[in-house]
Amino acid sequence: MQKICFIIITHSEPQQVTRLISILGQVSQCIVVHVNANSDVGLFQDKAPAWCGFVDQRVAVRWGASSMLEAIVASTDYAMRQTDADRFVLLSQSCLPVVSPERIQQFFDAQPDAEFIGLRPMRSYGADRWRLSFDLNENSIHPRLRNGIAGKIVRRLGIARPALNWKQSLGHFKPAKGCLWWALTRGACSHLLQVITENRHLYHYAGSLFGPEEIIPHTILYNSAFSKNIKHHITFEDWSRRGPSPKWLDVSDINKLAEDGYEWTDVYGKGTALFARKFSSEVAEQITHDS
Repeated sequence: MQKICFIIITHSEPQQVTRLISILGQVSQCIVVHVNANSDVGLFQDKAPAWCGFVDQRVAVRWGASSMLEAIVASTDYAMRQTDADRFVLLSQSCLPVVSPERIQQFFDAQPDAEFIGLRPMRSYGADRWRLSFDLNENSIHPRLRNGIAGKIVRRLGIARPALNWKQSLGHFKPAKGCLWWALTRGACSHLLQVITENRHLYHYAGSLFGPEEIIPHTILYNSAFSKNIKHHITFEDWSRRGPSPKWLDVSDINKLAEDGYEWTDVYGKGTALFARKFSSEVAEQITHDS
């Protein structure tokens, strides 16, 4: 049986995190929580069971910046050092399982070598080029051209001024992007941390990117021996509204996802959902109370 370690990234809603820990604890009492450095970690620790671990090197996470990648790396490193888990599952505070604890365990046991990190190769033009070359810290594009319809046109055209030299920054790595929320084997996590440690230029490059947590880990694994084991991610998100964030889900969504044999398709392929996000605290309380 695979030993699973859940890594939860959070910044608020201690009660919702406690609820998630309680549910995940039915699968494995190997849970690690990263609380944003700008939040009061005591509010989370006071409500958590004694066996739950809290990342000591906390990062002040800012949306879209490299700080999210830093938090994920710090959390994965902590979980690797503190546990002997075979698999690490990255989740946010707004996630919920959509299947039973038994089914989660059976799913991973049946595919012990699979790397569930939905990804695709990135193109050298259009929106992909914008993601690879737009400098989040230094750019000369007028603020009015970064948002709304104008922003969409700029991104689809791949316009970035000044543009980062992403080919030089990545070196021999072919770029890939994908879902932030992954479930990786210990071997893949170890490789990810090793490559980041040995290739500091990647971390430096990530510091200028928008959302590097959706690019750097995926690029590293795409260019590794683990690529042959990559499968679709297992955390469902509804991006049908095409906004900056996925749709907030409700009870009807979780009922649909929980149906036997249900699969969903997105830009990374087709997969089975074990988890879903985003759920508000109110909806999460209703779902867990009803179940």
